[in-house]
Amino acid sequence: MFEVAIYTDVSQEESVYGRDGFGFQAISGGIDEQDTGVIRSYLLHTIAPAWDTQHDDLSHPESFTYTTQGGRYYLSRGRSLGWTHDHKRRGNSLTQSIVTADALDFSPLRPAQLFGAVRWSLEKAPSKEIDAWAAPLEIAPDFDSGALSDMVRHDSWARGVLPVFLTMVERAISDRPTGLVVIGQDTRQVMRWIALGSLFVDTERALTMDLRGQVASPLDVSANMIGTTHQFGPRIGQLINDPAVNVIDLDQKAISRIEVSASAQLQAGWFLTEESSAALAAIELARRWERPMGSDLATEAAAVASFPSRGSTPASWNVALQALKILSDQHLSEELFFYGDSLLDAVAGYVPTNVAEAQLAAQTLVATAAAGETEASAFLVVAGLEAVTGSAELSQAWTKLIADSAIEIVWGDGEARAQAARGLAAMLTQTEDSELPQAMSAARVLNLDLAPTQVSGIIQRAGQLWADRPELGETAARWAWSGEIREALAETLVNRWRQADQTALQQLANGSWDWLTEPGLSGWLVAARVGRRPPNERLAELKRLTRPLPPETWRLAWRGISPQRDHALLVWWGLAYGGFEPAASGWLEEQVNQILQGGQPAPGLRDLLLALDRNAPKIRLGKLAAVVGTAGRANQLAEDAINQGETVPNRPLELLADELAQLAPILYRQVGRLALEQIEDQAALSYLIGTAGAWAQIGALEELRQAADSGATPTAWAVPQALHWYLEDPDGPIGKAAREFLLELTDTNAGRKILANAKPLMSKEWLTELAAFEETARSGRGIRNLGRGAKKLFGGRKDQDDG
Repeated sequence: MFEVAIYTDVSQEESVYGRDGFGFQAISGGIDEQDTGVIRSYLLHTIAPAWDTQHDDLSHPESFTYTTQGGRYYLSRGRSLGWTHDHKRRGNSLTQSIVTADALDFSPLRPAQLFGAVRWSLEKAPSKEIDAWAAPLEIAPDFDSGALSDMVRHDSWARGVLPVFLTMVERAISDRPTGLVVIGQDTRQVMRWIALGSLFVDTERALTMDLRGQVASPLDVSANMIGTTHQFGPRIGQLINDPAVNVIDLDQKAISRIEVSASAQLQAGWFLTEESSAALAAIELARRWERPMGSDLATEAAAVASFPSRGSTPASWNVALQALKILSDQHLSEELFFYGDSLLDAVAGYVPTNVAEAQLAAQTLVATAAAGETEASAFLVVAGLEAVTGSAELSQAWTKLIADSAIEIVWGDGEARAQAARGLAAMLTQTEDSELPQAMSAARVLNLDLAPTQVSGIIQRAGQLWADRPELGETAARWAWSGEIREALAETLVNRWRQADQTALQQLANGSWDWLTEPGLSGWLVAARVGRRPPNERLAELKRLTRPLPPETWRLAWRGISPQRDHALLVWWGLAYGGFEPAASGWLEEQVNQILQGGQPAPGLRDLLLALDRNAPKIRLGKLAAVVGTAGRANQLAEDAINQGETVPNRPLELLADELAQLAPILYRQVGRLALEQIEDQAALSYLIGTAGAWAQIGALEELRQAADSGATPTAWAVPQALHWYLEDPDGPIGKAAREFLLELTDTNAGRKILANAKPLMSKEWLTELAAFEETARSGRGIRNLGRGAKKLFGGRKDQDDG
């Protein structure tokens, strides 16, 4: 409903408010105080200065105005009347105004078209109270959209300048507007061109424009479109060159020189070639989309949406996706409802060929899904999968943006989902392992159900890849089928660990898989944790376990251990697990052989082998059985040889010599003990010592040292025994060991104390021999101590404090 008001010079009796002079002569019931204020301030007909001195009053051009104030919409038209009602002065005018608060009252027209409404009278009303105008208003035929279109189509000059005119319209409604001035002596024609211009503006902005005409000083008026005429003087003609405004001169067929925009060029083409209503609908759409898209993209997108019969091209595909993305980002669901299908039709006719296009396709998919546009997003999933499958480069670009998004596709159409599932299976099958994690994350977003036959191989690949790259655990929770893949990972890991895959075991030992909780892995994880403890703490840790570890985990629990240093742990393991699994037995055999061949004393290895031999019935030894059995027999032969020291022949002693070639590094102490014992079978003993060689010397020296450190009685035995061997065979291995032992005693304070304690227990004969040795030893003591100091510096045996 449009409320109506007439403002002119009135008598007191004619005035709505009872006041003589200019005022409201008639109003409808809905005109309020705001309306009267706006009419007085903005809408009244204005007579150009000095017009009445140069022209006839009644020839003054009519005026028209459209504006919005306070949520209400105002239009007016006015004309000059000459003399006032009392004929006392000139300058009278009449302004007829209409106002509404409902924008729908204009539909389907633009406000400017209502300048051609048939109910305008521009006359005084018969009474102070007049009727409001019911919407929609009837307009004169020449203000109809079709007539306005014909006005241009049937005029060659108008057709030629239309792109420029539309560019001027765009600038008139931009954020920093440049006013559009229409010059014409025919006010109705000026109004029609302004109405034409408003057809190229979307409905919302058309409602908020300011329109003014005919005004004498266009540069002094703030409005989007302004009408004027050369009748107001030569200054009007000069506007064509003024950069402050853009001008179209209907009388002189002239227009400002400006660069035509791409959007104006396209829209002009529609207007001139397409059916009128279709062209205007496309233009309306383009203008409406300008705010979110910008004028060029909005126009191109409107063409795609409005004229689908033109077919799909790479350009229209690109435009359609950009438009879908922006409309989705802006949550313009109504626009998508009406135009989404047309835009998607353009998408269906083309397949991406480069990374940028694949990325745009993915971005649009994400945007439509985030906006809840389920049908559009489903369509784009199917199209995207078909497009990128077979191209690693495009697939990578497409899946990356989807995988990084926070959406999940919602499916409604079962056929579309099934088609997409087939496409996803094909894409994943062709995806390189290096790109599989990203593709699996994208698959989770796509929310598709694949048959077991489609996905089983992919799950296994993903599990194996994860096993190769533990760091993938940071993203694996975002993969499709993450639970199944984690099961495949666990199976793969256990198989690799059991097969002694060194890389896999190293990952486990380093804690890469500590976070896993699958039951089948717990024993391995515990073993890895044990293996990270210092070797001297592991036995206690193993004893605290409430459940036995899988026997195959020995590689983890034994990591970094030494058969010599950690023999107690190995013996415990053998007893706790009933032996060693074949690989562990093989590893121990190899370590034992390396130690035996290393040429260094291995007392810890002796303890390990003999302990294993003692417990052999309880421990499966595997490959270790042979060397353990040999060590046990050899050790028993040594004990038997000592026990049979008075027997000749000493058969155990003879047999022991045959074992020394392999076992000397662990039996050297027994050899040394036998050499120092009172063995009657000297021939067998000599053979043993000869066979042992340097090991006999090492063993004898160790036995003498231990005896010297064990108290008075052993010392009393050790000192004369050493003297005996030294005097008996100074160049033999036992004699050399005896000499070294005695020199250690004479050269150190601690040793001299041992000698002092031993002498009272020795016979006079041995004391004499000892004194002679001490006298001889003094002469070379300095050199010997220097040599011992050097040995200390380079890691040799640490002697007691030197004297």
